[in-house]
Amino acid sequence: MKSALLIAIGLVVAVPAMALAKPRVAIVSFEGDKSGAVRDVVTEVIGEDVMLVGPKQVNRTVDRLGLDTSALADKDLKKLSKELNVDAVIQASYSKKDGTKQLHFKLFVHNKKRKGFKVEFASLKSKKFQSQLHDKMIERLDAEGDGDAPVVASKTKTPSGDDEDPIGGKKGKKAATDDTASALTTMKKKGGDDDTTEQEGRCCRR
Repeated sequence: MKSALLIAIGLVVAVPAMALAKPRVAIVSFEGDKSGAVRDVVTEVIGEDVMLVGPKQVNRTVDRLGLDTSALADKDLKKLSKELNVDAVIQASYSKKDGTKQLHFKLFVHNKKRKGFKVEFASLKSKKFQSQLHDKMIERLDAEGDGDAPVVASKTKTPSGDDEDPIGGKKGKKAATDDTASALTTMKKKGGDDDTTEQEGRCCRR
């Protein structure tokens, strides 16, 4: 009986401790997201794994500090992070290009700028998009520094000059060339003749 009671008390204490282990996160308004729909989806996607500060509190604090969310410098993010008492601040810009929707994320974690990333998607309701976004965001929030390995191998440079890890979208010319070369090498190892290999190689090109 005594052992059962001790176990029950341990469970009660353990649950709040686990909840407190979640990082406290603030999401500022996204540039280009006039309706706030994109921000809402991001909030829903990571909501179970972090403790989110309410959007009204974030907006009030931003206004009180006189900050412009479309141009937050590191010192502004540090100030906002301190005022809201959060572990991380998430900001992003939303845009559409050639029929593809894009989100460029910038993160400020533990008073330091964290490497951002880009997500390309067709629909906010896409389960694949939401899953990729969740995994990448949680990885970035949990990472100890900027040297952690990205989910995807390729990297692109944004117009602003910041390195980002892209998620989704089409492969670039170099990636397509590398894939074709790899396919040709594999077929040659299998013993295929040159004519067959060359023909199949052309089919593989994008």
